[in-house]
Amino acid sequence: MGKQKSSKPSSDQGGFRSLAEPLKKVKPSPNPPTPPPPVKRAETSSAFLMSPEARLWLAEEQPAPSEISVFGKPTKPPPSSSTRSAQKKPDTPSAKTAIPPNPSEPSQEADQLRQEKESLREENERLRQEIVEKERMVIAQVQEIGLLKEHLTAESQRFEQISQQHTATLERCEALSRHSERYLPLASLLEQRGVPASLFNEAIQHLLKSGESFLGLLRGDPHELGPLLKKRLRLSCGDPICEQELQEQESCPLKVADPSECECCQNTESRRFATRLGRLCLKKRIYRVVLVGGSPTTHAEIQQLQPLQRIRFTLVDGKQRRDLQQAANDMRGAELVIIWAPTMLQHKISDLYTEQQHLFNTKLVVAQTRGLASMLREVTQFLLNPPSTPD
Repeated sequence: MGKQKSSKPSSDQGGFRSLAEPLKKVKPSPNPPTPPPPVKRAETSSAFLMSPEARLWLAEEQPAPSEISVFGKPTKPPPSSSTRSAQKKPDTPSAKTAIPPNPSEPSQEADQLRQEKESLREENERLRQEIVEKERMVIAQVQEIGLLKEHLTAESQRFEQISQQHTATLERCEALSRHSERYLPLASLLEQRGVPASLFNEAIQHLLKSGESFLGLLRGDPHELGPLLKKRLRLSCGDPICEQELQEQESCPLKVADPSECECCQNTESRRFATRLGRLCLKKRIYRVVLVGGSPTTHAEIQQLQPLQRIRFTLVDGKQRRDLQQAANDMRGAELVIIWAPTMLQHKISDLYTEQQHLFNTKLVVAQTRGLASMLREVTQFLLNPPSTPD
């Protein structure tokens, strides 16, 4: 008797054992199949699906026939582990299947790197400019500090000089105060003696005539008495003109033996009359004088005379050519015009000034003497005794 099949339901719920039974009867081939040649990545998926291993795998993955339950309703067997794995596999890409690269990603990365490079370059340039600006500011501040140091040094030196001058002034004031406390004016001494103020001059003259003993006792400050003595006491040669000039200057003329020491003329007539003429011109408000005629030597001597330095002289050469307009320009603004006739002077030049005298408010004198001193004396006499003008 053959063995009867068991009526019990098979324990193989998935039906995989019934599918694998026919395969057990297949004898393996003595010559194993040669592996297919390697194909490219694009052909790998199709070749893999046509291989026996893939067909076997697909056969194992197919669902088993459904079994009839006791109640006559088909029941769905529970999914096996291989089925669960097969259901999950399509979610994940196969290891053998390669993802094609995206050609836009390298260009995007290159653009991003290029932008970062540009931003870094701009940041570097900005920082470099800030560094240069800071360096300029530092250099300007260093120069300003140097100038301030120089100014401070100059101010300190100036302050030191002022302090030294102030110290010297204080010392001088202290010396003067000690001197004033020790020495009294001569008038105070005479007053303490009981001499009336109306007799002070007579008493002082009597003391001066008494001898050198009194002069040896006198003391004075040179800063105070020096200018006073220079103004009040003047040396003179004894000439009446010099004596008169010194007296008019509120000075006491002291006659000396050597005429060259005279402070008025220094023993020269031209300087004597120049001093008198200069003082007289200032007294009569004559500040601009036109002299027509004279040699270049005489013109140079006039410019070197010290008493005439305060008067502006316009010296006209009597030989040079001159027109009416030039003469008018010379006379315009001048207070005195001197025509020095005996010198080298052409009549056509002197006539230019004499013919226009009535057009200007200018005094005109014609000197008829030779020599500089004589001409100055004649002009002085003209100013002291001007001719009467006809009505």
